[in-house]
Amino acid sequence: MEDAAAAATLEVMSSEATLPGSGEAEARRRPGPEDAIEVARREFLACRRVDIGRVADELGVNRTTVYRWFGGRGELLAETMWSLSREVADTALEQSNARGIDRVFETMRTFVEVISTSPAYLHLLENEPRAAARVLFNGPHSMRARSIAWNEELLRAEGDLLAPGVDPALAARAITRCGEVFLYGDQLGDADPNVADTVEIVRLILDGATAKPEGPRV
Repeated sequence: MEDAAAAATLEVMSSEATLPGSGEAEARRRPGPEDAIEVARREFLACRRVDIGRVADELGVNRTTVYRWFGGRGELLAETMWSLSREVADTALEQSNARGIDRVFETMRTFVEVISTSPAYLHLLENEPRAAARVLFNGPHSMRARSIAWNEELLRAEGDLLAPGVDPALAARAITRCGEVFLYGDQLGDADPNVADTVEIVRLILDGATAKPEGPRV
């Protein structure tokens, strides 16, 4: 994908989010979980610690209400990060003019480039490494689990893309874990991963997963 496309996608990670809706009718609406996520997005993108007390105060509800919605700060942070990451991935997919395996590859590359240069993500990884690791890797609502599901959906949506016998879920897991090495190298023990190498490895994985068996030789 062209650099311009990646730059456009980066706007998702650099602009402050606002609460949905406006006007008197919106002001009378009782806040819900989606509003808490919007406040948390704004805090996250401003490189501030996502704090349940601050979110509750912003919405005019008590902390217990926010805990009831999400269960804890980790869950709120996970929802916040995924909502932003999903926007980046969806935008990258929409901006790609490629088809088939090239569309998957371009989307993956743009996602890695955008997230890796996001000040908000870098701030979290540097200042809250343990909280970041839990949100990124642990549980069914982690970034890892959701990214694998998103990549699998993309692989399946591209039709007859994978070679016979290749499991889309396994291919999605492989490219997701490869991307993690670059994005979250410090947490994975690789302090200086190389983006070019990561992109090339993803290309090799996708090329292998889509290789069709040769026909009988004459």
